Amino acid sequence: MSNVMAIARREFSERSFVLIVAVVITAAPLLALLVPRGTMQERVAAFAMLSSILAAAFTGGLSILLGVSLTGRELTEKRMSFYFSRPLSGSQIWFGKLAGAVALLFTCGTITFLPALFYYPRVSASWSRLAVVIPYFAAAALALLFAGHTLSTIFRSRSRWLILDLVAAIAFVVALRAVLTPLVTHGATMLSVGIVHFTVLAFIVAVAIGGAWQLSRGRVDARRNHRELSRFLWASMAVVLAIVFAFTRWVVAAGPHDITCRWVERAPAGSWIFASGFTKHRYDFTKSFLYDVSSGAFIETNALGTVDFNRSGSAAAWLEPEVHSFLPGLFRGAARPTWEVVATRLAPGAKPVRTGIFIDFNWAILDVTPDVSRVLVNHDSLVTVYDIGARKSLGTVLATATDAHFISPDVVRLSSHKREHGTTWTVSIREYDLRRRAMTTRFESTATGDSAFAFVARDDRTIIVRTNNAGVLKFRLYDLASGAELPVPPMSEKSALQILPDGRRVIADRGSLSVYRDTTLVSRFDLPGAPAPVVHFELEPGKWIIGDAGPARMSMLVDLDRGVILKKAPGLMPLELQQGGTLLFVDEKGEVVTWDRKPIL
Repeated sequence: MSNVMAIARREFSERSFVLIVAVVITAAPLLALLVPRGTMQERVAAFAMLSSILAAAFTGGLSILLGVSLTGRELTEKRMSFYFSRPLSGSQIWFGKLAGAVALLFTCGTITFLPALFYYPRVSASWSRLAVVIPYFAAAALALLFAGHTLSTIFRSRSRWLILDLVAAIAFVVALRAVLTPLVTHGATMLSVGIVHFTVLAFIVAVAIGGAWQLSRGRVDARRNHRELSRFLWASMAVVLAIVFAFTRWVVAAGPHDITCRWVERAPAGSWIFASGFTKHRYDFTKSFLYDVSSGAFIETNALGTVDFNRSGSAAAWLEPEVHSFLPGLFRGAARPTWEVVATRLAPGAKPVRTGIFIDFNWAILDVTPDVSRVLVNHDSLVTVYDIGARKSLGTVLATATDAHFISPDVVRLSSHKREHGTTWTVSIREYDLRRRAMTTRFESTATGDSAFAFVARDDRTIIVRTNNAGVLKFRLYDLASGAELPVPPMSEKSALQILPDGRRVIADRGSLSVYRDTTLVSRFDLPGAPAPVVHFELEPGKWIIGDAGPARMSMLVDLDRGVILKKAPGLMPLELQQGGTLLFVDEKGEVVTWDRKPIL
């Protein structure tokens, strides 16, 4: 240890003139305080900013220079024999020179960053952030120092091993990028950055030990030093890459039962759901699945948003980022990614179909035919239908469509709205025939309100026109076949309306639920403790689940024909206040459960 410290003191004293440069660099920004412009506080802020910039630049440059001159120059000039002529081992020489360089680097860094350190409380709410900032800068300085030493050893040797080093470096970067790509495309940016930091720290440790290895075996021969350092360095980084690969494989192997459900959506029919969220023990890695509640089958997706089910609940489509264009910030900067349309049948064993249809926007409303032969993309006033097998467009319609879906593989129904002026809207229902490339207007009318929408009800015979004027909802009904206006059952301004597949009208009001056949009351019953109930979905013919939207969080099974509450479930809220397939609830803890409180994932 005494030999190491003696070499360290010698290295420090030979380069002590750098301390004078550090003092000059520290004092230079004081000139900003003498500028006769702005307030004193603004001058102090300018001084702190200039001081931080100069300190960072000086420390970085010094790190590289110290690394370059650590052993490379003495090996090239044949002066390393001075150390080996004494009873010193290669490890003692290396760690002594390294300790002196590191001590000089951190001393100069402390001097140059001192003004910024005093100014830190003015720009930070807590000194605790220094516990992160200081190690980060220290690691960056060491990384530059060891990078300078490695490059100096490689280039000064003038050896053919330089080609092997170049190939190994390229292969390592490509392999690391390939390993990290699944993490980045699943939203795990912070986890990916953590792995990059781990790789940098591993490089620092590898070169710190490799320097001793190279001097112990290479001694005064520059080329042999290069070979020994390269062998040790790339063997170490190969081990690091294997560790990162194994860790990444474990992360991406998360199954549906490993996610904490952040978002769950039911298919309109059937027992399939879409579930996505952060994965357990994997930091910010997110994953999403299509999951069959009844059978436990699942289909893995790479959807960063959500998926769109078709109306029969037999297929789904979503957007996935195109891998080579989706590396935000980590490798390619903020490049705008492209997105691929992916579709699948909802059946056990089904495989997602990568359609090869790419778009340059990350949001769209999708629909897909049950046989997954055609997909519809509704975005930015354009509705386009694609043939998945041929990978070509079958037609594009210009329409501000609030809803667009297939009613057959060759016919698309569009629900559109257009503001004419002020609060006047034109709403319409149109159908586009793909074979004839012809548009047919099935319904068109005007409506007044802050917003207006028209859509076809579940009975496929009735059009509902809904307007919202200052929070007051109004409904008008029309016959799809004839366009004639239909009578509306008695409703208040806060009522909710749904039309059942058999044509009955269900009116949910404060504390009551009414069922009408046209305007004739079929049944009516009160919902105790439900100030604003919402009709949810049909459990079986005539049996409906009603969700209490109030603070009581109560779900009830009711018989609409008899007007009787058959069952109550305190503390359970139905999973989405809309029509849907499988019966799911959210309990008091926010977990998605079945009627008997059994978790689904």
